[in-house]
Amino acid sequence: MIKTDGNKLQAILHCLIDNAIKFTDSGIVRISARNLAAQQIEIQVADTGKGIASDKVPLIFDLFRQLDSSSTRRHGGIGLALYLAKKHAELLGGDLKVQSELGKGSTFTLLLPVH
Repeated sequence: MIKTDGNKLQAILHCLIDNAIKFTDSGIVRISARNLAAQQIEIQVADTGKGIASDKVPLIFDLFRQLDSSSTRRHGGIGLALYLAKKHAELLGGDLKVQSELGKGSTFTLLLPVH
């Protein structure tokens, strides 16, 4: 059992799942959760989408950051969702991390304390 702010957790998961679906034209989106021995729960949202270039990964949680800011980009947004997801995770006492490889997909890992 985890005791947390349900609205913040829902916002984080909505952002991660929405992005995974949005950036995966073909392939899969996998959502998993597990209880870690260190009194944490780990929730992962993984996709086989377009992925993120390694030099861009450190930038994705920046406020108003769009990796593709061109006028011809396929997906909308203002670059706020991942920033807020990271801040919500921190407010809940946890962390949000990403591993990604361009052309192979991304895995976002949310770590939250178990109370």
